[in-house]
Amino acid sequence: MSGPPTAQEDRSVQVDHSLRVGVGLEPGEAVSVRAARLPRVRSRWQERFFGPVSYLTCRVQDGDRASAEQEVCLLDTLTLELLGVTSGDVVVLEGFPGADGVVPVLQLKAIRTSDEVQGRRKELHGGDMTSRYPSSLDALGTFPDLPWVFLDRRLWSGLGLEGQWLATVRIRCSRSYQLKKELREMVFLLGIAFIGVVTVLNSVVWQAASLAVLVLLVGFVVNVRLRSRLNQRARKIGPRRT
Repeated sequence: MSGPPTAQEDRSVQVDHSLRVGVGLEPGEAVSVRAARLPRVRSRWQERFFGPVSYLTCRVQDGDRASAEQEVCLLDTLTLELLGVTSGDVVVLEGFPGADGVVPVLQLKAIRTSDEVQGRRKELHGGDMTSRYPSSLDALGTFPDLPWVFLDRRLWSGLGLEGQWLATVRIRCSRSYQLKKELREMVFLLGIAFIGVVTVLNSVVWQAASLAVLVLLVGFVVNVRLRSRLNQRARKIGPRRT
């Protein structure tokens, strides 16, 4: 007796809600699927130290005049909070794969979008693909839309988005930047604590041991802070199953 048909046999694929909204798909529509890969594979120690990566899919909007010719991306407050970053932090954008299947990646500084920029774009927003600022509702039939990311047109080519309207990108925080940011704050406290230890302990051995303990403590605190801020994973609290 044969088992249930595989995805390859019945030629079906499961697509999450964000991707369906990004492409404008309805369940049951035909799609073409091809493989893609990131230029670098994340090492296992990064997953253990930082935890799983949190991504957001955003709709690319043409950059506003206020940020013209600036290599930054503009994101709203909610998107920044979901990514676990603040205005001025570095984020990683993953674009549209090329003919070789490699996804282009850019690191940019994320700036909070002002209400003025959002309001001005909403007034000009609307129409199909022939419009200057096409609407996902008119062109793709999807509403509400994904969160917006404003990018200068020069950056579109770096993400493989040339000639594409209503394109989407995946965004995550730059974990290396967040690690450096946390270490800058903790190293100052580590220096103050070590000076206090040196004044109390006269033995070089005990001073070195105390420094090692302080370094381990700083590493633990940095790990906890990064995991709590960069990951949005639900934790079940309740009676355990026996």
